[in-house]
Amino acid sequence: FDNRHHREENYMYKKVLTWTLTIGFAGAGFLRAEAPAFSFLQFGVGAHSQALGKAYTAKGGDAGVMSYNPSLLTQSGSPEIYFYHTQYISKFRYNYGAYVQPLTRWKSVLGLSLGEYSKGSIDGRDKDGNPTGAFSAADRIITLAYAQKVSDTFSAGGALKAVRSEIGSYSSNGAAIDLSGTYNVLQTKVAAALLNIGPKVKYEDKTSPMPMTLALGAARNLHRS
Repeated sequence: FDNRHHREENYMYKKVLTWTLTIGFAGAGFLRAEAPAFSFLQFGVGAHSQALGKAYTAKGGDAGVMSYNPSLLTQSGSPEIYFYHTQYISKFRYNYGAYVQPLTRWKSVLGLSLGEYSKGSIDGRDKDGNPTGAFSAADRIITLAYAQKVSDTFSAGGALKAVRSEIGSYSSNGAAIDLSGTYNVLQTKVAAALLNIGPKVKYEDKTSPMPMTLALGAARNLHRS
């Protein structure tokens, strides 16, 4: 009986994760008809979320959830400092740091994060393929987030983002907001997040939309102590 019960729990757990992944990616594809600007905003933050295929909308557990669902910051019971680093096979790397401060008196949480996607030094070439010297390229973001516990079962959150992209002597700036909510029902978290809502970004004479994403998810802890 114990073995069969364990297998059933594992199956249910996988089913929840699959549902979260499917809805999240379907929503993201539906909202984007053009190639977006600042595509690094779609990168996953944190080893835990990456292991779950970025199906973190209803999961949470650390300050990195600020990138997926600000409303889940209400899970933070104490101040938290968070760092994340990814080194890709190429020279590209992504660094992310966040600080979370609970405001217990108001049942709310403030969060601040900084991120940088560095592409290192790139060898420049002219139209004929002749070297023109090296240049650097990087994308940066600063995020201010706020989450409020509205009731025992519902939390709401939002974030303001300032984004800057630099390629050599060229640069582009953008701004966006995130809106999210999490509802606890029958020991299950059901969450929705609309991320990167903002105006189009201009890079020289070309404009591109922000990578707006709709993510829906549900998570349930099946572990029994």
